[in-house]
Amino acid sequence: MVRNPKLQFNRGSLILHPPPRGKAWIDYATWDDRVEKFRIPAIHYRQLVESLQTNGDDFIDEAQEFSQLDLVPKIEMEPYPHQREALVAWKKAGRMGVVVLPTAAGKTYLAQLAMQSTPRSTLILVPTLDLMHQWYAQMLAAFPDLEADIGLLGGGSRDRTSILVATYDSAAIHAEALGNQYAMIVFDECHHLPTDFYRVIAEYAIAPYR
Repeated sequence: MVRNPKLQFNRGSLILHPPPRGKAWIDYATWDDRVEKFRIPAIHYRQLVESLQTNGDDFIDEAQEFSQLDLVPKIEMEPYPHQREALVAWKKAGRMGVVVLPTAAGKTYLAQLAMQSTPRSTLILVPTLDLMHQWYAQMLAAFPDLEADIGLLGGGSRDRTSILVATYDSAAIHAEALGNQYAMIVFDECHHLPTDFYRVIAEYAIAPYR
């Protein structure tokens, strides 16, 4: 009896075993002699899954542990035209992209709108503790009914919640554990991300929306 391949998350990478019959996955994979299985960088999760589905390959996805959220804001605010335009562009790009706006142009609220349109577990990354607490307060104000689902990682806090606001430093340290928990990642001040220490946050994460 042929077993369906299983896709599993393993400390910042993916393991696909037994290998599917098709070749849609092979471009993402390398052989790992230590475990005698194919290993795939976690950042390629979305492309891999879409390739397998397009190719008609049956597989069991045990990698993602995303959670659904009921993101109904306490107060509905009408977005500015530039926020609406940016949100539409982000959606058209597959809910992935970089938003560049000047200071005080409403990037935090734009991120909130993106979260509401993609109501799944979300990791929010910031460079400083001050920004971490600002984002935390913003999330609590927007979604007061979800107080128990909003947490912090950094400055002595080590929550594991469906909406997690974390510093880049703390998220990098815990990247292997966080990698399959969040469907969406918000990188505030994303120019910090390309450093050797921080880039693992993106590389070890399977989040399809960023």
